[in-house]
Amino acid sequence: RLRNSIISLKVDDDPPAQYMRAPKPQYIRSEKWLRWVESQPCVCCGKQADDPHHLINQGGGIMGSKADDMDCIP
Repeated sequence: RLRNSIISLKVDDDPPAQYMRAPKPQYIRSEKWLRWVESQPCVCCGKQADDPHHLINQGGGIMGSKADDMDCIP
């Protein structure tokens, strides 16, 4: 064991993502909202919808990106 410290470090409390040029986006997830969207009629045919459709361009259209649950239609 060392008796004296070699260096001292100061840890920054700020999250590093805010200093990135293109920070990783945060996505909103809501099961309650998705259940409500499922209960609405389909916007194309008017029949009962069974699965909400997440809008593709809202996720950026980048492979591996996701759209928010707020950006979906029945």
